[in-house]
Amino acid sequence: MSIKNWTVTTERVKNKSQGLSEYTSYLISSKHKNHKNTKIVEIFNKDHNKFLNNTIKEVIEFDANNKKGGRKVESYAQSFNFILPPPHKPSPEQWKKIGIDLVRTIHKELNIKGEISKFGNSCFINLHDQKNPHLNMLVPRIYDGERLADLDRKNVLAKLKLQFNQSVMKHCEIDHTQHKPLRSNNGPRKSAQRYAYDKAKEEAENALKLITEAATAQASVDLAKAEIASRVKELDKKDLEIEVEKKRLGFLINAYTKFKDTIFHWVDSARKGLTLETMIHRQELEESANTIIDSKFVSDKDAILVEQTVLKEFEALQNDNIDTVKPEISSRMNKPKM
Repeated sequence: MSIKNWTVTTERVKNKSQGLSEYTSYLISSKHKNHKNTKIVEIFNKDHNKFLNNTIKEVIEFDANNKKGGRKVESYAQSFNFILPPPHKPSPEQWKKIGIDLVRTIHKELNIKGEISKFGNSCFINLHDQKNPHLNMLVPRIYDGERLADLDRKNVLAKLKLQFNQSVMKHCEIDHTQHKPLRSNNGPRKSAQRYAYDKAKEEAENALKLITEAATAQASVDLAKAEIASRVKELDKKDLEIEVEKKRLGFLINAYTKFKDTIFHWVDSARKGLTLETMIHRQELEESANTIIDSKFVSDKDAILVEQTVLKEFEALQNDNIDTVKPEISSRMNKPKM
C-alpha cells in the first residue's frame, strides 16, 4: 500500500530562549542517548551559536519596538522535521538541495520580503542520518522585524508536504506513491523536544546559552563561556561532584537570567522616559549585578565583564542625550589579588 505524503511534522519551540537553546543543543549533540546510531550532518547555519544569538536579538528588538502592546514573544522559532522511512537514504548533498527547496517554499508562502539567501541564512538546518533519516529545520518566528505568524498554519504545512514529496522525487528519484512501509505498527513519533535530557549536563549547557543571551545587551559578549564549558566536561568525568556542581550552576542560571532581564528593562524604561520605572529597574539592576560580582562562584574576568556591560549601556544612553542615574555597582577592576 502506498502513502499519501512523506512525513512532515511541525511545532512551536516553547519556553522562549531557554527552550530554543535546549532544543538546538539536542539537535547537534552526537553524545545524546537518542543519537547512538545517528550521524549528525550540518546543512545550513553551521555555527548554531550564531543562529541562537541572531534569533534572540531579533526577538529582543521586536519586543522593544512593539508599540502595539500585547504579550511578549513566547516562541522564538518554529521546528519542522522532514522524515523518510527506511530503506531510503539520500546523500547529504541531496538533503541540502531538498532543504533549499523547502526554504524557498516558506519564503514564497509567507510573502517574506528580501532575498531568499538572506532568509535561508537566518534558519538552522541539520540532518540526522539514521535508520529513518530526517532533516531538522528551525525557522525564526521573528524575522527582519516582522512576526511570521503564519508559520504553523495548516496551509503552509500542506505546501511543505507537497514540496517535500516533489523534492525527494526530483533530487533522489524516490516516489512516495510507490513506497511500501516495512512496518505498519509504528506508534506516534515523539517530538525531539520532549525527550528527557541528562539534568546535570543540560543545566550546565543551559547556563552557557543564558549567558550568551545576557550578552546580547552588549553586542554578543560570552559571559563565563570558557568556565561553563570546562564544567560541562568535568560533569562527564566526575559523577560524584554532580550535585555540588548543580547548585553552583543553579546560581549562575538564576543570576545571569535576572541580570539579563533587569538591564533590558532599565534601558527600555530610560529610553521611554519613564522616570519611576527607570529608578525601580535601576535598583533591581544594581542588586542583580552586585549578586554576580560579589559571588565566589564568579571569576574576576566575568565579574569585570558584567561591570563593563552596565557601563557601556549607561554610556550609550548618555550618547543619546538620555538623562539617567548611573547604577551603583561593586567593582573588581584594579583590585589587588589576595
